[in-house]
Amino acid sequence: MFHRKTIGVMAASALALALVGAGCGESNGRYPVYGKVLHKGEPAVGATVSFFPKSAAGSNGAIPRGEVEADGSFRLDSGDLGPGAPPGQYAVLVEWRQGPLRTHRRDTARTVGKRAAREGKPLLIADDRLKGRYFDIAHPRLDAEVKNGSNTLPPFNLTD
Repeated sequence: MFHRKTIGVMAASALALALVGAGCGESNGRYPVYGKVLHKGEPAVGATVSFFPKSAAGSNGAIPRGEVEADGSFRLDSGDLGPGAPPGQYAVLVEWRQGPLRTHRRDTARTVGKRAAREGKPLLIADDRLKGRYFDIAHPRLDAEVKNGSNTLPPFNLTD
């Protein structure tokens, strides 16, 4: 059995480690990322921003994404891995789906598309207002760097 003094020392040590860890950035290796997406000077409300790592070292399967709010701002989230993104260089893709839903045969990377394909249901998705010009991983038109600490990126200005 532990003595009271030993238990007290262990509790104090655990608290000290927790406090030190809290002050050292994000414990999951991800850092907050904020930015704006504008299309011809106006907020691209509802657009999805996806950050794809340029090196394999930054890839762990989770693609940080954010949705553009009414003021044009977005905040990246990595799903189950939490908010933010790991430090590194990224290709930034923007997809802005609006309008009537249409049936698409090709599956997308979205979870709902995978689920629909598994269940044999047609995938309903709206057309991309940007016509795929900013959503081509082979030829990305935007890039960004995520650094240790909080990141507020310059606005992404989409011109066409």
